[in-house]
Amino acid sequence: MVESGFKCLKYVFLFPRRFPNIEALINALPAIIDEYNSKPLKVLKARTPNEALVGVPIPDLEFDPKKVMKRRILENKMYSCGAC
Repeated sequence: MVESGFKCLKYVFLFPRRFPNIEALINALPAIIDEYNSKPLKVLKARTPNEALVGVPIPDLEFDPKKVMKRRILENKMYSCGAC
């Protein structure tokens, strides 16, 4: 799973962005890693890596990814900042 995480970090977060130098990349890494750890992953049964790390239970006994993702979108809208 580590290889999968690195692939996602590279192709979703690093390659699409331009960094003027290595220091800018190093400074951006904490925010990039936080963003990655806050995104639900199918392999974690729609939990984020942070949720899986702290032991948040799997949402449904019978896992239905579409149902879980739909519920997560509704929950996120409840806590929206209003700009999104």
